[in-house]
Amino acid sequence: PVTGVAGPQPLLDPDAALTQSRATGRPVLAIAGSTGCVWCKKMAGQLATDPTVQETAGKFIVLLLDTDDPVRWPRWG
Repeated sequence: PVTGVAGPQPLLDPDAALTQSRATGRPVLAIAGSTGCVWCKKMAGQLATDPTVQETAGKFIVLLLDTDDPVRWPRWG
């Protein structure tokens, strides 16, 4: 999870995100990124610090998808 987020903590498990979505009626906002992606890091920083982004994200169940994860995202080729 992203630390320092004032709103709900982003989830890393898609099943947990869908369960929370069904329980709360809030849609899932899936954010995909990788550790080497500069823009992904910038977005994560805004999620952790920007009040406007936090307010908007609070309307969703935020799911972070790590595209570097070889189990969930196998590399093709």
